[in-house]
Amino acid sequence: MSGRFPILMGLIGILLSVASAGAQPGSANCLAAQKRVTDQITKISDFELTKNSTQYQGPGQAIYAATLKQMNMNLQGLQASATLACSSSGGIQEGQLFPKYQVMTVIYAPPGTAGGKSASYVDYSTGSSLGTIVDVSSSFKSDYSITAGLSVGGGGNMASASLGNEWSTTQLTSTEYKISSTGKNEVKVPGPALNGIDHDYDQIWLCLNPAMTIEVAGKKITYTPGVNGPVLDQIYVYVSELKNPASMRADVAATLKSRGFTTDDYASILKADPFANGATAIDTRRFQETSTTFPYEPPLTSQDSPTISTYTVTYDGSQAVKHEADSSYAITVTASVTVGLIANLTLSTKDSWTWTQNNSTENTVGTSSSAAVAIADPSYGYTSDIAQVAVYWDTVFGSFTFAPVPVGNPFLSGVLYDKNHLPQIGQKVVLTANGRTFVTYSDKKGAYRFPGTPVGTMNGVLTAGGMTENVQLSPQPITHNLNLLK
Repeated sequence: MSGRFPILMGLIGILLSVASAGAQPGSANCLAAQKRVTDQITKISDFELTKNSTQYQGPGQAIYAATLKQMNMNLQGLQASATLACSSSGGIQEGQLFPKYQVMTVIYAPPGTAGGKSASYVDYSTGSSLGTIVDVSSSFKSDYSITAGLSVGGGGNMASASLGNEWSTTQLTSTEYKISSTGKNEVKVPGPALNGIDHDYDQIWLCLNPAMTIEVAGKKITYTPGVNGPVLDQIYVYVSELKNPASMRADVAATLKSRGFTTDDYASILKADPFANGATAIDTRRFQETSTTFPYEPPLTSQDSPTISTYTVTYDGSQAVKHEADSSYAITVTASVTVGLIANLTLSTKDSWTWTQNNSTENTVGTSSSAAVAIADPSYGYTSDIAQVAVYWDTVFGSFTFAPVPVGNPFLSGVLYDKNHLPQIGQKVVLTANGRTFVTYSDKKGAYRFPGTPVGTMNGVLTAGGMTENVQLSPQPITHNLNLLK
């Protein structure tokens, strides 16, 4: 697994419902749990018989494999539940824990435009993969075996947690589950009324009512994630508001105050955004490049308005740059708790809860995500050594971040012309080389640039405006002009 990002969250209360369920072998609870296991095994056997059917041939093979994997995960959860229900070591001890909050995702603001309301935005809806992978096993004492009780399509207390229509949960391993946006909750974040990239305008989305149901049988724990209430209660907070709570919107401040949030909580939440306190370096152990860049240059004259260009940015996990991440950060929240049996039995620190949100390969390789982006250029007079903006994908929270690209020497550049030799502005330019795809757009002079340095000498294919030409790449910068209409 790649690097982990632990987030320790304080508990505002532990409400216990401790009961001895009389869970003995042969009891009604035990027999019901065993039947659910038997039924699931039958479902898996029946499904395996469909492997050679037409619908699971060709591209359908991946659907078959994913479905079978999910069914086996469900079986593991049901088997864990049955083990608890049939325990003869004092029955099941059951309780609920309510962490103060959980970070759901971080939405990074796009570049802005000074001089008025920015027209830039990033828009996540269908096709996005906002969310995070969660592992809570480090909350528990090390001498317990841990199992996630989440099961899609399971029965009884193994039903998947209800997070409303906007978020879904999927079990990945015995101790990990994934929270994902369903795409029904469109998230549209504007750029600032400032030139350049300002992470004070990033949004951190919180769940304010996370809940965990804990079942203990001997030294075995099953935890089931959910929410305290009928639906997930979510809110977003700007980075600038967390850094300066006095600037916080009145309704947000009132809500967080009523939930007992403190300045220590705000400081902890900020750690979810690595750029919140001014850092600009891209940590490639967490962020994957999308190989997409945009021009970001001011108007040519004071009479011209900033250009507004719309794009679709995509992260393709099949082209992921494989890496091993070993960095981590921790967010620690201290809050008062009501200590009870479940906390005393199970928690490694009885007044805190640990969410581990990570960027495992489940969240990178094979994943695809997209978002609509509008980029308004900076205002006239903007001076910078930045000519382009690059897009990266956050493997922890499934969102896109934007980073400036210094002018430098691109490894491939040129100008797009029409048949009258006039430069073509805002044209999409695609380079395919060595199994990877790079995307950029021509600027106000028709120029395009692919930043960076290719590895060695290789052949590439350049496509723009319906025209395709071969190009020879090398470690030395190459200039290749392209006539779109010959």
